[in-house]
Amino acid sequence: ADLRAQFEESGDLDFAYDSTARLWSADIQTRRTSVRWTYRVKGDSLIGQLAELPSGRVARRVNAARVP
Repeated sequence: ADLRAQFEESGDLDFAYDSTARLWSADIQTRRTSVRWTYRVKGDSLIGQLAELPSGRVARRVNAARVP
């Protein structure tokens, strides 16, 4: 499948840093759903997840690593 043909701009997110929890988060609310993206820095990687609100059920897990 050609994923480039399916690309759609989804907009920008404003992340806020929580120094106590040591994570970045951004909430998205639409007519149909509310979700929260969260990311933590771990070494040279970002570890994140997308969770439904208010249940907290994890819908996606993501990992991004810096390539030297």
